[in-house]
Order: sequence, then C-alpha cells, then structure tokens
Amino acid sequence: MRIIQRFLRDLDFWVLISVSVVLLAASAMSINIDKYLTAVTLTMLTLIGICLVRLRNNIHANPGGDNSVAQVLDWGESAKEIKNMISRSREMWIWGGAFTEHLQEMEPNLIDEFNRGLIIRLLMVERKSSAVKDLAFRLSKPPKHGWNDFKSEVAFTENIQLLEERLKVTIRTLDRMLKTIPSESLEYRTLGYLAPYSIYICDPYSPSGRLLVRLAFHSGRHDRRVTIKIRRSEDPELYNYFLSEFLAVWDAAGGSSTS
Repeated sequence: MRIIQRFLRDLDFWVLISVSVVLLAASAMSINIDKYLTAVTLTMLTLIGICLVRLRNNIHANPGGDNSVAQVLDWGESAKEIKNMISRSREMWIWGGAFTEHLQEMEPNLIDEFNRGLIIRLLMVERKSSAVKDLAFRLSKPPKHGWNDFKSEVAFTENIQLLEERLKVTIRTLDRMLKTIPSESLEYRTLGYLAPYSIYICDPYSPSGRLLVRLAFHSGRHDRRVTIKIRRSEDPELYNYFLSEFLAVWDAAGGSSTS
C-alpha cells in the first residue's frame, strides 16, 4: 500500500521519464544527429527543472521537519500542537497518565472549546491501582545502589503519594468542569493500566483525522519525548492500529463519568 501511495505521489515524475525515453528512442532512430543532441539536451534540462521545483516545494512544505514521522518535542511544543488540534477538531480522544499539570494549564481554553461543541473522551490511570505504582516507577530516577536501597524505596513511596494527590486534583478539576459545560461534552474513564505512550486523537473517524503519540521511557524526561505524528490519509494502517488500541481500552475501563 505504501509503495503504491509513493508511486502515485511521484506519478508526474514517472510519466516524464517514460515520455523522455520514448522521445530519445525516436530521436536515436533519426539520421539527423543534431536533432538527437537537441532532444537529449531538452530532456535533461526538463528533468533538472522538475527536480529543482520538487526540491523547492519540499523545502517550503517542510522547513523544520514538521512532517517527519517522529520528532523529539518538549512539552511546550507538544502542548502547542495539542491546543492547535483541539481548536480545529470536533472530537478529541486522549489517553495518558495523570494529566495534572496539563489539565490545569489548558482548563480555560477547554471550557471555551466545550461551549463551541467540542467532545472529549479521556482515559487516565485509576487511583490506588498498580498503574499508579508503574507511573511512579517510570518517573523515578535510577537508584545508585539498586531498587532495594532504603532511600530509593522511600523516594518511590513518596512518588506514589504525590501521584495519588495529583490524581485527586485532576478528578476534582474534571468534575468541576462537568458541572459547567454542555451535556455529553466530556467523558473520562480510569483504568489500572499504564501504557508506554500518551495518545491524542483528533476527529477519530474523519478522513482528515490525525493523532499524536508521545512515547514514555523509564526515567526519561517527561517534558521531552519522542513524538510520532500520524495522519489517517497518509498512513491509515498505523492510524487505525492506535485507534483500535484506544477503543479496546476504553471499553475495558471503568469509573465512567459524564456530564
């Protein structure tokens, strides 16, 4: 499928090559050497011109690598991208961890978006579940003397307590928003599983749907992650894979709450 898509994207180039070969073959059969050299020269100049135009278009379309499959983005860049997705979408599906800082930062904008008709499905880790321990472990720095070291164990326990408090704040914020927004604008569910990524899906069933996947690693920088951008029109197979993953977990999650 990808090979066919690439071929169709470069169809003009392949048509030009085919026509050039035919012209050169026809000129070669001609007795007049001047006509043959002229045909060769014109063909080469045309090919060079086409290549230069395509190169210029690629530079203008992708000056900073924004269309790359994967990029390393800090949270500021990701937040800007996510806010842009939210402002342009009618429905967003989000699957992450605790959403503490992110939700508080984006709450004012979200209220406005809900009032214009935005619908959000939100998946997050469940309080007092093994997922909280997994998240605390992920955010912990590697201990110098192994995980059995007493200081490391204390730090790990403190991380769990901190996350529990933050989750409590997140749920309180969501419940407060549910009281002020239109009916069915927001639904969140919790689960005892922590995925190795966060997913943001914009207009899931739309042909123009797109998503962001922010990978997470143990002791990795939470504010700087490998981020994969996927458009449904460009890679429907990979897009549908993450869409199916979200739906499967959504159906299995509990703690549903809506307005």
